[in-house]
Amino acid sequence: MTQVKLDPEAKEVLKRIRVERGEPYVSIVEDGCCSFSNVMVTLQKPSDDFQRLGDVDGYQFYIKKSLAGLYGTKDITIRALKRIDDSFSVETEYGYKLFVDYDVLRASVKLG
Repeated sequence: MTQVKLDPEAKEVLKRIRVERGEPYVSIVEDGCCSFSNVMVTLQKPSDDFQRLGDVDGYQFYIKKSLAGLYGTKDITIRALKRIDDSFSVETEYGYKLFVDYDVLRASVKLG
């Protein structure tokens, strides 16, 4: 199984989140359209699309099930980069979370 390590800066970021906001869940997701977007930190337990990798330095780590086999037994190191101002956070700056509501999409598809 994949082993995950945290660099010192990543540990510090997760520690700050825990103190300021609550228990963080860390998930490894598909590479998005933007570089360095493959780790997601939330305060909510990941959905059933993720499998638990275990505790890393006291933090719960998950991986998208579709990716788990790709990593195999490779080690992963989570690193923290200082703020990169190439985008913004809708959640942080505007107070909203944008998401695709798949239930609505399924309900609009006619079967047969």
